[in-house]
This record gives sequence, C-alpha cells and structure tokens, in this order.
Amino acid sequence: MSTPLANKVTLVTGASRGIGQAIAESQAANGANVVINYVRNKGFAEDLVHRIEQNGGQALAVQADVSSIADLEALFQATIDQFGRLDILVNSAGIMTTKPIEQITEQDFEREFAINVRRVHRRGNRSSFQYQRPRRSARQPRRSAALARA
Repeated sequence: MSTPLANKVTLVTGASRGIGQAIAESQAANGANVVINYVRNKGFAEDLVHRIEQNGGQALAVQADVSSIADLEALFQATIDQFGRLDILVNSAGIMTTKPIEQITEQDFEREFAINVRRVHRRGNRSSFQYQRPRRSARQPRRSAALARA
C-alpha cells in the first residue's frame, strides 16, 4: 500500500520537540523522508531520527539557527546533499519571550522577530524555492510553535 507522502522530502524547522516533533513524526509515518532541524537539542533530534528509522523511515538531524541566513543556507544544502531535493518546508521553529513586558529588551524583541518572522518566512522561504521550483507540488505550510504554547 502506498503512503500519501512516499518519496517526498520534508524539512521541519524546530523539529526536535513539541509541535515540530509531532509534525516530523506524522510526515515520516505518511512516507516522507524527514529533515529534523534543531538548534540546541541534539539528543532529542537524534532520538527522533532513531525512532523514525526504527519504523522504516529515513531522517536526518541538522543543527541550524533559523535566525541566521548562513545556517539556513547550510540547512537547505544538507537537505539536498542527503535527499537530492526538497518537497515540503514546514516552518515550525519559534520562540516567545516569557518575561514581563517592561523587562523585554530591544534585543529580546529583535531575536524573537528574527526567528518567528523575518528569517524563516522571508529568507527561508526564498532560499527553499531554488530547490522546490521545478515541482508544482512543493508546499510550505506555516505555523508557530511559540503561539501554540501561548
């Protein structure tokens, strides 16, 4: 029996835990090869790769800070190097500053905006198009783990 995402390649940012992890697991369960992006939780990402592989899927964990253009480019390149293409990009990485508003600094705000909006939704999507353009079936669902936790 064929699975809905057989032979597709999905990149999930912020996939080492939470909603991103659940999305990555779902994509793999439906037949996709999955790239699991993480920033600090290497152990969680590697555990997820192991679980996916134990269930017959293929996965790759890649460390990248989505607020960094250089890291985003390296993330897309690692995806292409491993799987040869990118079909689905799920922007799941997100942060939320959890201190009183009067204590939020300009640096806090800029980092949150860079991760939640600027890099992933602008530069990340633009970068991924060079790998997705030839296929009309390419998808880029957008969601925010930070807002889901609010």
